[in-house]
Amino acid sequence: MSDTSCLEKWPDLRRLDKKTSISLAIVIRSKDDDSLNVIFVTKDDEVYGYGVNQCGCLATGNDLPISKPVKIEALCGQKITSIECEGKSCVPSLFALTSFGSVFAWGNNAKGKLGLGDARDVIKTPTEIAGNLVQKMVVQVATSETHTLALTSIGEVFAFGSNSIGQLGIWDFERKNKYLPTRVQGLAYRFITAVSCGYEISAFIDDTGAVYFSGAHNGDDYNGPTRMFALAGIPVAKIACGLSHFLALSRDGQVYAWGEDSYGNLGPRQSRSDAQCAQLLATNMGRVTDITASGCHLHPNAAINEDGQVFIWGYCSPNMAMLRRPSKINFSTLDEVYATFATPAATVRPLRPKIPKAESLTTCSVQFFDDPDTSDFTFTVEEKKIHAHKLILMMRSDKFREIFKRSESKEVVTEHSYAVFHAFLKYIYTDEIKMNQETVIDVLALAYAFEMTDLKERCVHFMKNNLTFDNVGLYYDKAILHGCKDLMALAYRFCWHHYNSEKHQGIFDNVSAAVKRDFVRRHDKGRKSAHSEEEVEQFFGALFNPRN
Repeated sequence: MSDTSCLEKWPDLRRLDKKTSISLAIVIRSKDDDSLNVIFVTKDDEVYGYGVNQCGCLATGNDLPISKPVKIEALCGQKITSIECEGKSCVPSLFALTSFGSVFAWGNNAKGKLGLGDARDVIKTPTEIAGNLVQKMVVQVATSETHTLALTSIGEVFAFGSNSIGQLGIWDFERKNKYLPTRVQGLAYRFITAVSCGYEISAFIDDTGAVYFSGAHNGDDYNGPTRMFALAGIPVAKIACGLSHFLALSRDGQVYAWGEDSYGNLGPRQSRSDAQCAQLLATNMGRVTDITASGCHLHPNAAINEDGQVFIWGYCSPNMAMLRRPSKINFSTLDEVYATFATPAATVRPLRPKIPKAESLTTCSVQFFDDPDTSDFTFTVEEKKIHAHKLILMMRSDKFREIFKRSESKEVVTEHSYAVFHAFLKYIYTDEIKMNQETVIDVLALAYAFEMTDLKERCVHFMKNNLTFDNVGLYYDKAILHGCKDLMALAYRFCWHHYNSEKHQGIFDNVSAAVKRDFVRRHDKGRKSAHSEEEVEQFFGALFNPRN
């Protein structure tokens, strides 16, 4: 059974009979604010739609209103994983992504922004995008009122639609529309991890957290893609585009904003009209974990923090008017914001009902963790006891057998702190673990010692998303020790892209010789295209020599 609470907030979804069968749903606005359109995907891979169906947005091949859910035959059986919809226009463009990496497009095709090579203004039947996306694994599509971006699994970006002011990031003196997916060559040497679109502007994040944008803002053209230097040294995890403003969520949980300040989208301050002037939005939200914005100027912005608290600001329906400072509201998800405060109500991303995990070892064993009444083995760490069960531990890692051969009932642990070893054992029982900058290194060491691949991946993911100049040398050192090649490569690129000679001199003073050797080796391997010898000498000298 699914937790359908995210659907109950939307009147047009609340009336459905079998909501537990829904795996994904979107709500599309119409010309009449009181009438909406709905498309949803079921767990058995069928796709349905109902609503006003303006301009054939429900993918039925016509524009007749549909009062009850009908199958969208062209999308059934395609293993749809996401449906993206441009939020401002009443004649939207829609894109359905499949688990195979293909993309189906329909709806508003103004200036070719469906990428189908077709000049018709509206296409009412889902059609697979071909051209340069054939045999590509598309993992994200972002679309706006003017253009579309497609991101592949290997970090490539393809753009199509209007290029009137360079928003596609494709240099073209005549700035012609692109009716087929065209590679953004200016990003060819970057591994892009996320894309986003606003009106006539695009944003891109690479794997080091650096931000690039293209298009025009406040009268200045950025054919780009151009580096967002205002965020240099601030690795970004996510970007959300509004109509003409951007929100950036940093890896350390802070929100930055820039662009047009209509309706208070940029927060309390009002002097950030320049596109390059990204500044901290507010300090009252704690560590933020997710953000949303909408291409419709009558929709608010929203953020949720690590404690599950939701904040909104900007235009918040006629009742609340404009909120310039982020305000906490009594919601548990970002999606609820757009069902309640958006005018008209429409989703800004697909709704995904939670599906409880099937009964597993961890769901059965969680109640027994650190239970002295049922345990048959005790670990002592910093003179504190942790009660465990040999069978459960051996089912998760065969390495525990070596410990049990030494002792039948107890073991003293001296290499790790109580907090780290307790968290590690609790993970074995629950599949859940909380890490921070201080504990992740020890948790990674335990994951390798006990050959727990899933925990290794969690640790490396945490380290990738929390790289700073305070820890990059240490993380790089541990990546070499444990053979984490992708983390090594990311840390290397992070240093090159974010290094500042005045701020970061001597940051690798205390790292091992292996780090220094690997840095030089990586440069020698890629010196054809990367940096001059003078740059490298200056760079290494600053990184590895103590401050004066």
